[in-house]
Amino acid sequence: MKRERETSAILILERALWRAGTLILIGSSWREKPD
Repeated sequence: MKRERETSAILILERALWRAGTLILIGSSWREKPD
């Protein structure tokens, strides 16, 4: 049971990291091209 909880927490963290990375990429591209 404890292991399952840890895996879900890791998955949530990975998703958050992916979202943050995507937002950073979008933000940097926006800065380069303020179209």
